Amino acid sequence: MSAAFQGQTTLNEADEGLVSIPPWLKHYNRVISRKPSPAPYVGPSVCSVCCTFFSIFGALFLFVVASLMRSNYRYIHISPIEGEDLPSMSKQVTYAGFFYLVCGLVSLCYWNKGNMAKKDAEVSARVT
Repeated sequence: MSAAFQGQTTLNEADEGLVSIPPWLKHYNRVISRKPSPAPYVGPSVCSVCCTFFSIFGALFLFVVASLMRSNYRYIHISPIEGEDLPSMSKQVTYAGFFYLVCGLVSLCYWNKGNMAKKDAEVSARVT
């Protein structure tokens, strides 16, 4: 083993002129000790925010289309299945709108959970 690394705990001890170390190794010590890593992000995830908005607007759109289908709007051209007409098909579109609302509520719960975690992190940061 070379004399440069025997009994040393840091590279700074070698900088005192006792041992010659390569310049790239001195630079490495400065690079790894610049600043601490940032704290992890605490708060609502982007996915929960995005899913909440898309679900709410998707449900609104589906409810509007279902009401237009129920009123037999003439500019909606759908070839219905045999035995069904446009107003009876509006039930399935309404059910899809309710499914979107349920997904939006679940996303909203995750959004709220992230906000609560952010408040807890702020309180614990103030205490310490």
